Amino acid sequence: MGQNKGKQGRRSRRAEHQEGVRKQRKRALQGIVLVVIVVVLGGATYLVWPLLTQAPAVVRPASLDALDPAVADLITAKLEAAEAAPGLASSHGTLGLVYEANLLWEEASRSYAQAALLEPDALGWRLHQAIATRQRGDFEEALRLYQVLAETHPDVPALAQRMGEALLEQGDLEGAEAAFRHLTDLAPQAPQGYAGLGDVLLRQGRAEEAVTPIEQAVERAPGYRMAQYLLGDAYRRLGRMEEAEQALALGVDATVSYLADPLTDAVQQYAVNLTARLDRAGQYLNEGRPEAAVELLEQALAGHPENITVLNNLSIAYMRMNRLAEAEDLLRTAIELDDGKFSTYLNLSALAQRSNQLPEALAYTEEAIKRAPQHDQTHFAKGQTLARMGDYEAALASLEQALHYNTAKPAYHAFSGDLCLHLDRPEEALVYFQRALALDAGWFPAWVGLAQANLALGRRDDAVAALQEATKLAPGHPALRDLQEKLGDIR
Repeated sequence: MGQNKGKQGRRSRRAEHQEGVRKQRKRALQGIVLVVIVVVLGGATYLVWPLLTQAPAVVRPASLDALDPAVADLITAKLEAAEAAPGLASSHGTLGLVYEANLLWEEASRSYAQAALLEPDALGWRLHQAIATRQRGDFEEALRLYQVLAETHPDVPALAQRMGEALLEQGDLEGAEAAFRHLTDLAPQAPQGYAGLGDVLLRQGRAEEAVTPIEQAVERAPGYRMAQYLLGDAYRRLGRMEEAEQALALGVDATVSYLADPLTDAVQQYAVNLTARLDRAGQYLNEGRPEAAVELLEQALAGHPENITVLNNLSIAYMRMNRLAEAEDLLRTAIELDDGKFSTYLNLSALAQRSNQLPEALAYTEEAIKRAPQHDQTHFAKGQTLARMGDYEAALASLEQALHYNTAKPAYHAFSGDLCLHLDRPEEALVYFQRALALDAGWFPAWVGLAQANLALGRRDDAVAALQEATKLAPGHPALRDLQEKLGDIR
């Protein structure tokens, strides 16, 4: 009986031990399974997380029906693709490219913002969000976006240029100067940094300092119209009028050309409406790439053979490539289609001047005036042509007409003053130069002209005072030597 009890006790303890082992193994197995489940679920959670969050809304234009049919078709196709995968940054970003390419800036800004939300480290989406924000008119917000982006991407030339231009627009000349100097370090062979720096220096009244960086810009890209315009402006302020006239002629209708960024080429491929093509062609002309402008404008002309703007722009591109006969054919066609556009006749005048056919050029400016008698540029163009022909009296009459319609341009007043000096009418010249300086106190030629007019009138003290102001702006300038010799010591 006792032995049985002992055996039963041993069996009971053995059973308890075995049960304990089984429980431990079970707990261990449960732990292993739990770990596996957590790992698997964690991975699954990671994989499906974008599907568990709400994708950003796809941005639609206010009215597809109001758009160019080609643009509407392209947007419709991209909208369908975006709505099929709204969780992808590229879906929203591609829509942004389409909107930007076709100048729908509000929609572009919002689409890029959605793309940047999904892919915040992508430079392209955030940069073009800022670009589109600026283009829709929110300059302060665009500058803020540029500044935030510059903190993480300090060495991107395209961003440095955008920063410089944005600061310039906001009147922060010191900040703009720093940005453009940084750009010349980042992209020493690009003209934009030097041109931007020269623009800042001109706005600060430092014309003599501005010449060097602007000339560097022209050296790197002689066809960059903004650089030519700024150079002409600098020369004109310094009294180098012949050089100024040549540079300004090469800088007509100048606009800023922006450096390429990661999305530049992608934007261009989606430009399908006429306005976008004209805008892009204008940029190519401004960059000194008339052959690229010709390719784009010839495509536009194929679809719009009677569009006067296309014909005029293509004629300008042909002139830049010295394809003068083709340019003339287009302008003749434009006149046959619509004889009422003054711009066509101004382009014909420019074409005639390229061949030094000044009487023909003058006749075309007369035709331009008939069609736009209240437009200051038509009268100014006539005045310039007459001055080149040596008819200063008639040139002055044309400048007076230009001033009648636009009194806000110091160049018009200063040019009129120069013509009065040629005509030996210093009293009238004095008035014109004073008006030019009232508009821009840093206009160097006006100070020189003022000194010359006062000297001709026998007003030595006034002449000395004007010469002193001119000397402050450009000490040692060759234009001052003759006056300094006549007036003696002016210190």
